[in-house]
Amino acid sequence: DGTTYPDYFDVPESFAITPDGQYIYYLDNIGGANTRYRCRMKLATKWDITSADISTNTKTAWTISKVEVGRFFVNKKTFLLTAWRYTTRSNVNTFDSITDYDFAGALNPVSKTLDVSAQLGLGAGYLSVEINSIGDKIYVTNYSINTIYQYSLSTPFDISTGVYAKNIDITLPVDNITNMRMNPAGDKIIFLTESGILFQY
Repeated sequence: DGTTYPDYFDVPESFAITPDGQYIYYLDNIGGANTRYRCRMKLATKWDITSADISTNTKTAWTISKVEVGRFFVNKKTFLLTAWRYTTRSNVNTFDSITDYDFAGALNPVSKTLDVSAQLGLGAGYLSVEINSIGDKIYVTNYSINTIYQYSLSTPFDISTGVYAKNIDITLPVDNITNMRMNPAGDKIIFLTESGILFQY
């Protein structure tokens, strides 16, 4: 409905609402290039963002360089991150929260990583990522290309077991994919582009 909270957000990059509709989480870029804030705000009325209680807003500083949240809750504890392409690596990462569905709270310090440099290349630019509903396939693309790369996970939801499987070229009227989502059945995929247009395949 257009509700804004200018005193509490700087550059929110990703958000999610817990499955029970009680909390909204977001990743804020207020700290600059090497710091993000993992934030949580309670909704007084479930699923109603206008009921967000500012007094419950929490921010946890997180020293991590240039990441985007691809999927907040892969399962109860895991959220999926994509690292920007660097000159030395291109990674997809997952982190686990200590408490179920608590993205802003304590995290397991050990993350899991999938190196996609061989397919996505190196250099500047963020990656978009999606995982299927049973956790045995992960899909990655770069914002400036029209190719989707698929990786197979031998252990469901464990991206460190991922190996490159195949790719498909798609044709979008515009470039710069900023995010993608797949439906639970796995027969549709939707791309959000930098121009604000959604494309479904």
